[in-house]
Amino acid sequence: MELLTIGNKKWAVGLEWEILPGDGTVAQEAKDVAEKTGLKYGVLVDYDSNFSIGLTQKNTKLPSAALYLALANQEKRATDTSANYYPDWIVVEEVGDDKYWMAIIKNGIPTPQSDAILDITTVKDRLLDLLVNDTFTIYSPCVDRKS
Repeated sequence: MELLTIGNKKWAVGLEWEILPGDGTVAQEAKDVAEKTGLKYGVLVDYDSNFSIGLTQKNTKLPSAALYLALANQEKRATDTSANYYPDWIVVEEVGDDKYWMAIIKNGIPTPQSDAILDITTVKDRLLDLLVNDTFTIYSPCVDRKS
């Protein structure tokens, strides 16, 4: 986990996100994932009976940027019914030193390995991989919005 300032607000980024399988209780599955990863602190996001947990070793009072994106995505899904709107999001934000924060929200929840600080080559490669098989809305001041 890293602490970043994006838009004059401090955020926690780089949580390890896991989608819960849905086989048991949410509490037990979250506990199992935390034990498996050895990470002690986390946040839980749910949307339409899908659950994702973001875990970290350090406790912070700062909000998770991916969590807030997921909540904004869920609100947008509930209010935007236009045919041209793609409800899954890719967000890329430049954070300095030729590094970029990238987050992917799919089906209203953060996806595994998507809340990460990356170099531009890795961002471009991931964008290409994602857009080959799926359609996303891309939010970024630093990446062309061709989805």
